[in-house]
Amino acid sequence: MGESADNGREMTPKAAAAFHAYVGLGPGRSLRWLARLLAEQGQYKSGTAALPTLNTWSVKYAWQARLSAAITAQTEDLLAKAAEIDGRSFLRTSELVADRLAWADAGHVDAVIKMRETVRKPEPRGATTNVNVQIGATLRLIVERVAAEQGLSQAEVMAEAESILAGG
Repeated sequence: MGESADNGREMTPKAAAAFHAYVGLGPGRSLRWLARLLAEQGQYKSGTAALPTLNTWSVKYAWQARLSAAITAQTEDLLAKAAEIDGRSFLRTSELVADRLAWADAGHVDAVIKMRETVRKPEPRGATTNVNVQIGATLRLIVERVAAEQGLSQAEVMAEAESILAGG
């Protein structure tokens, strides 16, 4: 069975396959480029022969609206995955810093705990996690202090933290 378009028309299997190939062409895609590709794959005698059919399908099945929806869905999924990865990385780093700071006073520990709690809270899809700016500044000061005490750059401290967390 074909795919249902926003306009209610169901694509034929051949039109749906052509649409998926069109989406797969990525940025800079065009119906002419798709026509050449389909001709090279032996589905049409030439790109010129394929183009009228592709133009018809594009209009009939609202390919541009479908493309926009597909790109929006892909972007939302990628952003959600990136936020999840970033949140896990931030959490691991904050845990390492908190565990390694024997000198930390109660204010620093409270700041790190608040930061960890903020990152651990699952947010609804599409929402953003807001970490208190003061907590982030405190963590930055902690990293700077550890770097200065150990004679390392801040990047080296963060890399070491990630290495330890990764089991390195």
